[in-house]
Amino acid sequence: FMCIGTRRDESGFVELGDIIVEIEDYTINNEVDLLQSLESFKPGDKVRVTVERAESLKGEIRMKQLVFIIQLRAQSDSVKIKLQ
Repeated sequence: FMCIGTRRDESGFVELGDIIVEIEDYTINNEVDLLQSLESFKPGDKVRVTVERAESLKGEIRMKQLVFIIQLRAQSDSVKIKLQ
């Protein structure tokens, strides 16, 4: 799994701590998978990103899967990626 260390994008979709598990049809298990999947796209492309997000419900932490459409940006605007 991949954890991103980033601010939210302008749309408020991606949050610090979200775990990216899929980009379009690419399964993301590690940083290499993430970088290889992104090579298939260019800045300005809109891609489907599936994340898992921890949520607390009645004292229990559960993972919730969310799907967003996100427009990619040039490298100078990119997010900082951090493995956990």
